[in-house]
Amino acid sequence: MSFVKYHIGARDGTDEFPSTSAFADEIYSVLFEADSNSVESIKKTLKRNQEIHSFVVAGKDDPNDFYHNTCPYTSSILPAHQGPEDWTLFLNDHDYIIREALSPQRVESVYTRSLDSLRSKELLSSPPPDFISLDTQGSELDILRGGTATLDCSVVGCMVEVEFHPLYKNHPLFGEISRFMSERGFWFVGFNQILDLAPYRYPIGLRGKGFHLTGNALFIKSPICAVQQNPQMLPALAFCAIIFDCLEIAWKCFDQKEYKTNENAEKKGSINLFLHQMREAYLAHPSDYPLTSEEYKEKQSAIHNKKISPSTEIENILRSYRLESQADIVRKNWQKYNLISKDGH
Repeated sequence: MSFVKYHIGARDGTDEFPSTSAFADEIYSVLFEADSNSVESIKKTLKRNQEIHSFVVAGKDDPNDFYHNTCPYTSSILPAHQGPEDWTLFLNDHDYIIREALSPQRVESVYTRSLDSLRSKELLSSPPPDFISLDTQGSELDILRGGTATLDCSVVGCMVEVEFHPLYKNHPLFGEISRFMSERGFWFVGFNQILDLAPYRYPIGLRGKGFHLTGNALFIKSPICAVQQNPQMLPALAFCAIIFDCLEIAWKCFDQKEYKTNENAEKKGSINLFLHQMREAYLAHPSDYPLTSEEYKEKQSAIHNKKISPSTEIENILRSYRLESQADIVRKNWQKYNLISKDGH
């Protein structure tokens, strides 16, 4: 089993899927970047399990304009929002003025392609994506809408750069993207890499906290939706869920009768073996639960006498694959329940 990630907007050659050294040889990256100059630089650093394409990905196959801005990381097929605010964020060691960063230096005529179109034509030799990350400066929802067939048939998770305030003309904000993903069977999990800004630029010593401007939003597919769309997604969904600490989603995948176990898992790669070991440990795990609210009201003394099994096999497997943060979560939650069972608080 391999796990395939697509990243659209790969100006610096990186993506948004966590580094997992134990599975590095089985995770394949397909990168897309609109700036051909960046593509040539990235090609020099590609590893054997990576490929890059110089496509301008959007919602459909169509002629379009691409705005090359003062800050190349803000370049987009959308023109900048011309608001009156002097939005500023302190970035590393200087003030980053949004209006200056998004000022266009030149406009290039391009031909955009939808993800579904690329999958049906140019990318036939590339494996379909299990995971998609998007960093395209306001066109993320347009790209997702142009990739619905791809989202439905193979994608189990998405990391989408979202904005909470307008940076580009008429571009959708987080709420619209979240609604679209929910309608396609994805759950919103949370944010990371939040950038804060101040609405006005004032001297040092007069600055406050500011407010959220942009961040990355993680979405993971519902296991029930995966069963309805394509049950073959379940192993990839379980793997993705574990990598992003959503362990309960993995257990739900293992519960599905459509989940196919892998015979001779150790001969089919480390991801297969890992999932096989995790599923076996999950099925053997004791069914200890905290009291529900109603049970707690009726049987407050019962929690003091409840036997708690020291179930650490899941934790041990996670640590053996160097998934330390996931193992720490399992340990922390087990300890929390164990402490409650002893003192009743």
